[in-house]
Amino acid sequence: MAHNTFKPLMTLMAIAAAAAVTTVAAPNEASAQGSVLELHTVEGEHGKLVVAVSPNGVTFIKPKDNKVFRAYKSSRKAMKGTKPDWFIIRDVDRDGTIDIVSGGAPAFIVNGSGAPVFNLPKGCDQFHMGDFYAGSKADDILCRDKNKLTVMTYDGQEVWSFNIKGLRLGQCTFEDFTGDLKLDIACSTKGGSDVLALNINSENGELSGVNPDQITDPEDDNPGYAATMANYLKGQETFDLNGDGTAEEMVQLDGSAIVVRSKSKPKAIARHEIGKAFSVLVDDIDGDNDMEIVVGGDGKVLVIDHEGKLVSTIKTDPKKLKRSTDVQITRVDANGLADNSEATNRAAIEKGNKKLAQCYAGNVRKNPFTRVGNTIWGLSVDKKGKVKKVERLHSELADKTVEGCLSKALKGLSFPAATDPGAMLTITLQFGFVDQ
Repeated sequence: MAHNTFKPLMTLMAIAAAAAVTTVAAPNEASAQGSVLELHTVEGEHGKLVVAVSPNGVTFIKPKDNKVFRAYKSSRKAMKGTKPDWFIIRDVDRDGTIDIVSGGAPAFIVNGSGAPVFNLPKGCDQFHMGDFYAGSKADDILCRDKNKLTVMTYDGQEVWSFNIKGLRLGQCTFEDFTGDLKLDIACSTKGGSDVLALNINSENGELSGVNPDQITDPEDDNPGYAATMANYLKGQETFDLNGDGTAEEMVQLDGSAIVVRSKSKPKAIARHEIGKAFSVLVDDIDGDNDMEIVVGGDGKVLVIDHEGKLVSTIKTDPKKLKRSTDVQITRVDANGLADNSEATNRAAIEKGNKKLAQCYAGNVRKNPFTRVGNTIWGLSVDKKGKVKKVERLHSELADKTVEGCLSKALKGLSFPAATDPGAMLTITLQFGFVDQ
């Protein structure tokens, strides 16, 4: 990790236009911060999820039961005076699954299963994703906070940073000016039209010159989520809602109503007064081979089935949802105890389950982007059944505070007496949360 402070090398030219934002415009102007301006579908370990985007953040919905799964608050207020992408859906880590990125405050990355990957609580004056670092196959993150530029890996590990003295940086633009297949940086200076061009060696974070003739307008070579929006409704369109192989059902956004018609029958099959609609997605969201109509309104999402029946109205405003946490004992293996049965030792762990749950819940209250996943622990037990040593064998939480608290709670448990000096338990705990 490199930290550098430098003064401007040169001024070059008027700043190039900011990178184009890949978004889908809402049919109507938002009247509230909770207005669902975009709807998308993503897939992960929990199957297909609907993602509702509003100025208040991002909400994941499970179509199988039409309930909110997880939600994350974010605001665009940190972007004043700049034009970065605010919300992006793309395969950030190149693992073949889609991730969700917010460049707001907080800035964050959540994977397609709705699990947190990374966050910057205060966001950035300017947030950009691209290929800055030669040592990474995934997209990197650039955060400009006033005059400080920081490049991080997609999961938040700092690669290098620069603190620029003697200038006030304005909007930055990003392109491979030098032909090394890595993004370079050009930033305007506040109070003027000049540009400070930064050619940073992606291997060591050091600075070199740049040819001004090579600077052109940047282009987004990874539009990310365009394919997921194929069935985004524009006015009136025809779909095969019932899966019979014939596209004969028409879905129309008519003022404050969603209307479903058949080509063969002029009378509407269904009409639902929904107030203001900001986004409409037509897709088979629950995997039943029939299409559903998903409508984004003011702080809510409506789901209409292929027959035109209103199935569910789901409150989605992240600022009005309440989070609850959960801990599950998913596996218990014991050796060298007077009773090695899973049932007996699981019951012993459950006696301390409240403390284990508090370790995780307390951290989630402080950090809404606390990770979810499994932790595996090895416990050495003495001849009185007391835990004499706790060892963390594996953790997907990657949080020393939570793990330290869990270790202390596990140390306080009691088990059947050891009959062997090497008596051990290996337990797997799974942590997660939902928003409702």
